[in-house]
Amino acid sequence: FSREVVLIGDDVENFDRSSTVEYLAAMADMKPTVRWEWDRVVVVLSTPEALSFAAAGKIWFDDEAGNRMGGPEPFRVTCVAVDEGDRWRWTHFHGSRPAED
Repeated sequence: FSREVVLIGDDVENFDRSSTVEYLAAMADMKPTVRWEWDRVVVVLSTPEALSFAAAGKIWFDDEAGNRMGGPEPFRVTCVAVDEGDRWRWTHFHGSRPAED
């Protein structure tokens, strides 16, 4: 992640690298495991310095045995990655579930 990374979700807003890394580490370590399946991915911007895409699909959780725990539910995401010279780094991630009607 870049130093200026921003992560926005349904229940969290992280506006710096430290809180973003802390949040994602907790997500990676938690049980159950989050899973995504993308129905559509669209590249919004692609240059030698930046890549941005949007995706829509489904999200669900698997228990420790790999069994699905409810869902799936609709989910969408937008992301931006930038070339910082030594490697590509995420600078923006927004993932959320659409509001129910």
